[in-house]
Amino acid sequence: AQGRPIQCPGFRNGSVAEAIRQTEGNLQCFAMAESTVDAHVFRALAQCPDLRGVILKQCTGTFPLGGRTWLIANGHDEDVADSTAGEAADETFVPSSDEEIAAMLRSCPKLEWLHIDISSSSCGSRGEVFGEESFKAIADGCCPNLKVLWVDSTTNSSTHLHCSIADPDTIRRALGPGSALASTLKVCMVNPDNATKTRYVLGGQPRTAATGMGPGRGEIAPDQLEGEVRRRGRDDDYHGLW
Repeated sequence: AQGRPIQCPGFRNGSVAEAIRQTEGNLQCFAMAESTVDAHVFRALAQCPDLRGVILKQCTGTFPLGGRTWLIANGHDEDVADSTAGEAADETFVPSSDEEIAAMLRSCPKLEWLHIDISSSSCGSRGEVFGEESFKAIADGCCPNLKVLWVDSTTNSSTHLHCSIADPDTIRRALGPGSALASTLKVCMVNPDNATKTRYVLGGQPRTAATGMGPGRGEIAPDQLEGEVRRRGRDDDYHGLW
């Protein structure tokens, strides 16, 4: 879906948020993939205190104004003119933000499953919306029942690739030794690399032969929240490298 936002016949911005509101706060699970997710969706989810699971996979938090939109109708893909794409983005659209996600987390204390991968560009790009405020909310204990945490939110700098958008120390405070979630999370995936390996090991767990995470027993697994050093030449030509 990268570079090809999908628009279904009859869809309008606000439809998803309105559907959530129709549950009158009783929604317990919510999932979207390769879709546009705006701030209104998170505001509506924040009104669902019994929410148990949220999955937003390879989504985008912005609408492609002036871009090409693909209309799915009668089983065929049709290229919609730029003007039509512009009309689809009504004045109520508000881009997703870290603050909106954090507010939703603080309003949903029963959350057990959280998978968020939202880009500020096209669907299919690396996530870059779940940041400092969201991890602060988690560090403050807003979701004590969380069992699965899978978030992807990175950026590139002039010297490093895949740097965490949130302050690494905030992530370490939320998930490190002594944190509540360090002993309760069953799955923890933070900014996974191309091999789907987390860049932060939950609770700073030791590397042991038993875990298959490295050589020496008792060795503390270093995280990669600061990203990887950019290799001049190769990575300059291909900075989409995971």
